[in-house]
Amino acid sequence: FAPAEQLARSLERRELEQLTREAVDSLDEQTREIFLRYYYRREKTAKIARDMGLNQSTVKTRLFRGREKLRSILQERGVTHEDVV
Repeated sequence: FAPAEQLARSLERRELEQLTREAVDSLDEQTREIFLRYYYRREKTAKIARDMGLNQSTVKTRLFRGREKLRSILQERGVTHEDVV
């Protein structure tokens, strides 16, 4: 890629990262903790559930609903699935 194209891609990636951080920050505290532990720390749902005193099904439900909320927030801000891939 040409330097200008690389710069544009880098700026787009940073903007997407910032929007994603803001969307994750908007989750309720418990869902945000589950989300960060699962997606960033790569912890298993069983460990998260045990550590937080929750049922594993609750953790999975929180992950599902969190993903849906993030998708909705990002779509409202003009981010599509193609932007993320």
